Amino acid sequence: GNVNNIAGNRLDALVYNLLSGSTTINAYDYILNTQFTLLNTATAFSSAVASPTALGFDNTHSLLYIALPGTIVQVGLMPYNRYGAPGTQIFNGYVKTGTLAGMATVNDLAIEDVSGTIYLSGTNGGAATILVRYDFTTNTMIQTATPGVAGPLNLAFGNNGVLYVTNNATIYSCNTSTLALTVVSASVSTWTDLASPLYNM
Repeated sequence: GNVNNIAGNRLDALVYNLLSGSTTINAYDYILNTQFTLLNTATAFSSAVASPTALGFDNTHSLLYIALPGTIVQVGLMPYNRYGAPGTQIFNGYVKTGTLAGMATVNDLAIEDVSGTIYLSGTNGGAATILVRYDFTTNTMIQTATPGVAGPLNLAFGNNGVLYVTNNATIYSCNTSTLALTVVSASVSTWTDLASPLYNM
């Protein structure tokens, strides 16, 4: 199927992906050129991420955030053992769930390296495109904004620390304090996801 969302783990040289319409999280090892399914060992994990739509790693690269409508899940991952047991990775039993109140859909998420603040895109109950600034530690949706551009919106932080947003036609920079968007380029098309530093797939 088509890849719906991706997240890279630079420490392990893995790319995690979600397939459209699937509830399975896959990981691709681009050193060994192999793909495997992320294994889970507790009911809490599989039930918490029944219909995931967005992925992202924090700055420690040991916590995977998985978002779905109304919910965000923080999952701890064991270090990947590429050569001792290639093709397997399990989470370490740590699962914590937060609430994304009012998010009818979640399209993408990006995590700011220094602060750990999570930014999400999706729609509200009225189907309007929204951007959200969220603090997982306090389970608080700090800010919600309607940017006034058509979605779905994809998010990624650049190496320059800027949050970039695209709606498959235009790239914007996002003011992380106000969530206001400024056009960077209007010459893109058919982008389905972003990953720092703005890899296009």
